[in-house]
Amino acid sequence: MPDVRINGHVYDPITSGPPAQTTENLPEKPESILIQLKNGASLGKPEKRRLKSLGVHIQEYVCDGAYICKYDGSDLSEVRRLKEFICAAYEYRKEDTINKDLSNTRDAKTCTVDITFHDQYESNDKIKNDIATAAGVPPDKIQGGLRNIRLTVKPQALEKIAALSPVRYIEPHHPAKLYNDSSKVHQPLSAGDVAYDVKSIIGASDVSYKGKGQVIAVADSGFDKGKTDDIPEPFRDRVKKLYALKAGKNSPNRDPSDTSGHGTHVCGIALGKITSDFPLYASLEAPACEAELVMQSIHDTITNDALNAVPADLYELFKHPYHFDNARIHTNSWGHDSMGNVNYYSSNSRRVDEFVRENEDMVICFAAGNHGQDSQVPNGEADPKTIYSTEAVAKNCITVGASENCLPNIKIRGSDQGRMYTWGTWYGQRFPNDPIKNRHMAWGGAMAALSSRGPTEERRYKPDVVAPGTAVLSVRSRLCEDKSNWGISDDKNLMFMTGTSMATPLVASCCAVVRQALIECGTSNPSAALIKALIINGATRIPGHYKDILEDSPNSDSGFGLVNLNNSLVPINDSKEGGFSEATLIDDLNIVFEKSLPVPPDVLTKKNVALKVTLAYSDSPGAALQNDLNLIVRSKTQERCGNNSKTLERFPNSFRKEDGLDHRNNVEQVVWNEWGDWDKWKNYQGPEGSGDALPDKIEIRVQAFRVMTDTQPFACVWRWVYD
Repeated sequence: MPDVRINGHVYDPITSGPPAQTTENLPEKPESILIQLKNGASLGKPEKRRLKSLGVHIQEYVCDGAYICKYDGSDLSEVRRLKEFICAAYEYRKEDTINKDLSNTRDAKTCTVDITFHDQYESNDKIKNDIATAAGVPPDKIQGGLRNIRLTVKPQALEKIAALSPVRYIEPHHPAKLYNDSSKVHQPLSAGDVAYDVKSIIGASDVSYKGKGQVIAVADSGFDKGKTDDIPEPFRDRVKKLYALKAGKNSPNRDPSDTSGHGTHVCGIALGKITSDFPLYASLEAPACEAELVMQSIHDTITNDALNAVPADLYELFKHPYHFDNARIHTNSWGHDSMGNVNYYSSNSRRVDEFVRENEDMVICFAAGNHGQDSQVPNGEADPKTIYSTEAVAKNCITVGASENCLPNIKIRGSDQGRMYTWGTWYGQRFPNDPIKNRHMAWGGAMAALSSRGPTEERRYKPDVVAPGTAVLSVRSRLCEDKSNWGISDDKNLMFMTGTSMATPLVASCCAVVRQALIECGTSNPSAALIKALIINGATRIPGHYKDILEDSPNSDSGFGLVNLNNSLVPINDSKEGGFSEATLIDDLNIVFEKSLPVPPDVLTKKNVALKVTLAYSDSPGAALQNDLNLIVRSKTQERCGNNSKTLERFPNSFRKEDGLDHRNNVEQVVWNEWGDWDKWKNYQGPEGSGDALPDKIEIRVQAFRVMTDTQPFACVWRWVYD
């Protein structure tokens, strides 16, 4: 029987679960239970009906056939008697409630924790009072919303809190930080004529859509002077709202001004339209330079706590601009950062996923972070598992890593010091070996060494995509001096910054353009899943520092690749070269989605043609994949499975087999590269020896391996790629 993996704990449910809960000492009516299926199988409708008749309501899939359930039955032994598919059923363990990492706080005076409730509970005065009593703190010290709360307690109180029925998870809270890099080292390079507009790198230079009619919400340090009647020229007439979030309900009011410069810089990348007297900067405009801005300032300038105003319940951050300002793109160049520990799925991850799941047209972007390093095994390669942001591991957001900008002759401060603009010079022991050590940080094309890498603790691919993030030129706040070490701007209204903070708003800008294009082409309310699928489908492979090219996408360095806006628009604008579908699978494992595509006549007459198919959907919240959909693409003689494009079987009968399918990611992609290679096709015989191996159509199939909810909407995008 597979082990149960939950909240950092791993145990055998037979040896570590039920023994402490025999029939004699089991609580008369546990409110939350955990069940384990035989052989890790999925639950079908008949099994769910039988469980429901006994008062078992499935809430969250944990791992390998283990489910957290609400229980309102009268006798748990009846559940255990379902031996044809149940091998264990027991009360949800108090030990599972407290995250394993909190064991490190036993000797601390206090620790700040985030508490997530079971699905049947919402925060109210009684629950808050019960938790406050168990924690030994006043109720007014509790922050949060409906589904989760935050408080500071003595470690000895955690077990008392964990024993309360509403509590599902208790996790350590990590402070939020911005994801620009603030290195203070100065390096020189000679000046030269270079391209400062990153749109050419991401295929956005000739796009006619400019984000008109779209609203982008930016949660960051603030915006310029924080005044709607004194707007910088790059944003003229396009600032819809400026909010200054409060650090707590008793905190004083403050203004949304930007003294750090980070927020204004991010806004310029997302939707700025920059005009400059300097010819080199004349064409600096964001892809969505006609979109409107909503700024949520989360920098607590009163206490000088950088991001203390991020709501304890992250759901609240997205709710207001969505419902009141019509924002459908939300970009975040920050994260609650564990500072060196690979981050598990947390309450913040859950609330991101929950918001997108419940508001399916809201695109949320988060920066992957800047913890890239070559220190685990110093070998000139970036280490895996350096994403430490709790938000960046969410399934339903778009997590953005950074690639290099192309500014090989950038001017920098301190040129008399003789240092070079290389990763090794700036970061020392983080990158001690070549080829990363002596590579120019803005040489162009490759991954930025500082960009955090996946996979996540749940072994999902992250980041999703990457965009230029080194030496990015954008708008300077008028309340901020340009003390940046990332480059010298001749135009004092502009400044350079570096980090995944800069890459993320660029992707958000592309999302706004894609959304505008969809609406103008007839999709009135496009889903976040569709926009995510289009962005990922358009992405291109990116070179590495230490290989000719990174391994096939997806990978845990660059995800699905470098964003390319032109490519992402092809399935919207050109029905011959691409297309898309949005559909819904229901809670029935026998139902599949099928789409038959004709093979364009010129595909088999050209060399180097690929078919690219992308599946994306907004999953229900939970560390494991709750609704597990799989992508399969098939011709007459071959098939490919999502995120496993190397799979090649002759006349496979594997549509219902688990082998070769991805059960961790809610984005799957098939890149089929052999199209146009006549010799390869001639080596295959058609069905039943017909000898007709040349395909005239392709079948795209989406099927459910597990569906926890009644329905699961999804988006599927396809595109023929001509070299």
